[in-house]
Amino acid sequence: MEKYNLSASITVSVYTVVEANSLEEALKIAEGRDIERGEWNNKNQKNVVWVNDELDGEVKDIEFIYPLWPIS
Repeated sequence: MEKYNLSASITVSVYTVVEANSLEEALKIAEGRDIERGEWNNKNQKNVVWVNDELDGEVKDIEFIYPLWPIS
């Protein structure tokens, strides 16, 4: 049986907490925030990055990248 290296897209729900003087300002600040990296599910980051409570997305757009060569 062969192995295949596949790639896919996934969309998940994320949130962030923003302190701002208006909704417009909050949206502008939020647009510039990164998605959490490193400490996955560290909710202490919610004030500086987009965080995820649970992986609730669906896999889509699966595509073939390149074959995996036999590994011993």
